[in-house]
Amino acid sequence: MRSWTSRYGGGASAILTALAVAQSLAAHPGSHHATPLNMQGEWAVVEVRLGNDRQSYHFIVDSAAGATVIDQALASRFTAVASSGSSNVQGASGNQASFQDAKLGRLRVAGLSFWNLEVVVTDMKQFSGKTNQHYDGILGSDVLSRYSYVFDVPGHRLTLIDADRPDPRRWGECIDNPLLSRPEGANGFLAVPVALHGGVRAVGIVDTGAATSILNWPAASASGLSKDGTGVSAAEGVVGFDPKASTASYKAQVVGAAIGSKPLSPFNARLSDLSVFEGFGLKEKPGMIVGANIWRTTPFAAARGVRAFCGTIS
Repeated sequence: MRSWTSRYGGGASAILTALAVAQSLAAHPGSHHATPLNMQGEWAVVEVRLGNDRQSYHFIVDSAAGATVIDQALASRFTAVASSGSSNVQGASGNQASFQDAKLGRLRVAGLSFWNLEVVVTDMKQFSGKTNQHYDGILGSDVLSRYSYVFDVPGHRLTLIDADRPDPRRWGECIDNPLLSRPEGANGFLAVPVALHGGVRAVGIVDTGAATSILNWPAASASGLSKDGTGVSAAEGVVGFDPKASTASYKAQVVGAAIGSKPLSPFNARLSDLSVFEGFGLKEKPGMIVGANIWRTTPFAAARGVRAFCGTIS
């Protein structure tokens, strides 16, 4: 199942059944292509160009989005409606919505061109919330996974690297993506083992498009958290694309977590059994959405094809 992640906990991600395919201009092996990466509201944003337009557009970088997304206000200028018509999208809370498929002739980012992208068209106003931020689209894993890449908010850089793995002199040993062991493989999702309090190991889905990290209840319970426990309180339900449908949610501070040998500072998280966890085979197993609240301060790198997670582990 290919997906782009919807707004679970304010993120930019849902499960999408369509596969988006990107074709880029050839780059020199090992070459680095960097572009500024800056926080804009809740999300890290890069500037892209569409078609032959000289204007720059602001795209959220979403490592868990299987398809690149373009705002419906721009679609008529830069895309052709795909013959397949539309895609059914299942949100994190289980509700479904239908989105228009389209083909984007050219997308340029970090000095690279990606041609004839199969994209999803939606109203990007839903990601602005009550803020005055404006987003023109989402740069998904269909583009990112063509390269090894570095997502570095502290350094204000997104770098696409024409190599199978990032330089080990900088990023050390990589951790193989645990989702590769599934019969259907990783399907474009980057994941990394996360050690939680008490030695519990969870599969962490790396999601730069989710504003807040989320633990499922198997992970939360194994970490000593309960709905009536100290420091745990009810929160607003997690809402996907249909504001009338939501999943019950709690909030708590998570301490004692680590990725590899790197301890993570205490962070606030949602606790919720989103249906998206079942899609990863984690309904009864500890799972976590490792959201942007972690990656704002912790850079990471990914191997080409999201085969491995690199960085923060040495």
